[in-house]
Amino acid sequence: MTKLTLAFFATLLVAVLVGCSSSKVVPTTPHSPTTPETVKIYQEAPKEYQMLKRIEIPVTEGIRWDDKGDSVKGFAEMKAQAAALGANGVLLWARPDEQSFTATVGDGTQYYEVPMKLPRTAVVWAIYVLEP
Repeated sequence: MTKLTLAFFATLLVAVLVGCSSSKVVPTTPHSPTTPETVKIYQEAPKEYQMLKRIEIPVTEGIRWDDKGDSVKGFAEMKAQAAALGANGVLLWARPDEQSFTATVGDGTQYYEVPMKLPRTAVVWAIYVLEP
């Protein structure tokens, strides 16, 4: 093999390894409460984070989808509950046995796939993000 070919394969290997990096869940440590304004919604798992607690938000008359598919109050409640736990993020993820379906729901600015269970309840995780 020539040096050029060897360099090409080495570069390709590094690119594949970096591109295949995954999320890392680390052990949970105590956190002081945060504010809902500091809590970010994550559709995909961040690079490194702690899973604090599962949050369930039932769809009620006050927390439901509007005619545009938004549930601003639902996302506000998610962030408020997460902040009370010391979270700085909400991960829109649930184990397959914890959810029945996903719903496309907006927060007033963008739309997300939110895990849901029956009766109509959002199932998400309060997380503390160490590395986005």
